Amino acid sequence: MTVANEPCKPRAAFLTQEFPWPLDNGLKLRSYQILAALAADFDTTLISFSESAFDPQALDALRSTIPGISKIILERHRVRLRRYPMQLFGTMLRSMMLRQPFSIVKFHNRSMRQTIERVALETNFELAVTTLPMTPYALRLVNASRTIYECQNIEFALWNSYCDTAPFWKRFAIEREVRLLKTAEDRIWKTSGMVITLCKEDSKIVQQARGDAGVTIVPSTLPGPMLLDTPKPYEDRNQLGQRGIERWNGGTVGLIGNWNWFPSRSGLDWFLDQVMPKLLGGRPCPRIVLAGAGLTRKDIHRAKQLGINVLGYVDDLEQFYGQVDIVVGPYFCGGGVRVKILEAMLHKKLVIGTPLAFRGLPHQPGVSAIVCDTAEQFVEGIRINSENQEQALQTGHMGFRLASATHDESAARIRLRNEIRDRFSNHSIESAPSGA
Repeated sequence: MTVANEPCKPRAAFLTQEFPWPLDNGLKLRSYQILAALAADFDTTLISFSESAFDPQALDALRSTIPGISKIILERHRVRLRRYPMQLFGTMLRSMMLRQPFSIVKFHNRSMRQTIERVALETNFELAVTTLPMTPYALRLVNASRTIYECQNIEFALWNSYCDTAPFWKRFAIEREVRLLKTAEDRIWKTSGMVITLCKEDSKIVQQARGDAGVTIVPSTLPGPMLLDTPKPYEDRNQLGQRGIERWNGGTVGLIGNWNWFPSRSGLDWFLDQVMPKLLGGRPCPRIVLAGAGLTRKDIHRAKQLGINVLGYVDDLEQFYGQVDIVVGPYFCGGGVRVKILEAMLHKKLVIGTPLAFRGLPHQPGVSAIVCDTAEQFVEGIRINSENQEQALQTGHMGFRLASATHDESAARIRLRNEIRDRFSNHSIESAPSGA
């Protein structure tokens, strides 16, 4: 599917594996952020996969918020393969035969390749911004030196973090994926004209492969309403009582995430197994609210047995943040930046999490956040701060101040635009309209 407007600026392509609307997960939010900055100075073609049927309203909504998008190319493609064992097996087999990472091979699509070849003949792009799975397509549009690699994760490190908790029969496949990803990422880091990273931790890894030149940190940001000084309150906080939770006078603790994502899933399981039994013992247990996509019937039943109020997926985040005072982030594997932790900080909520929960985010333990390593520390932090709401409020406000200062949407967008101009300066780019 292709939707187009008349071009008026130097041309660029933005390639991502998931159409960035609606903004309901971290990948889409990050893609939206980079796409908006690119489209301010370039006539931008968005090239993406979509697992669901094309939604004209989603296309219109994205284009109304980012007017610089002149063309949208979408291909239907199934990438979540757990429920399709034959396709999963076939993809794994192709990965082995091609000696390429499974993470890239599962995005091989003949129709997309043919579309890209046609677009390459029709359009002369100044540059292409691409994620890891879309790199083979980007290289059909421009040479490597004209690509900007959007490093949303250090993928080989992310996969490597799964090894410790994976069953032994999966470890061979995971270790193989780690080796192939490291080779692929090293090559992309070295040959791309520029690499964008989320945080200092990721930037250091990339710089070890290619040196300091052409590596820039662009912090994750959330759309403008997230940065309002006073987020909209949830009007009916007493709805908790209507959902079967006994009223109590302390603060409310929340967990939110995409529970299909392994780092979130493993953290939730750990919290339910290790923290909840300790919270239920002794003093009254604080209210606990669980929200997010990917909860199974077993998860819901288990949570309710522990006295947790299950919201499930919420269309309006204020349904969640308007009810909670504390957000818990029990992360033990994964990379990048936890968007849900940033989101909680920007909502002025106290975050209690593991060191990994705050990776790439500004924080001062005990001042702007509570950092924990053990179940006992989580229990202590939850009890003290849920019983002392004023303390939790002050700590949450400090977290907001730090996060809003370093993850400002306008500042990040200006930084990226300037980096692109400096790195790819030529007559046509320099003379491009400055945009909004």
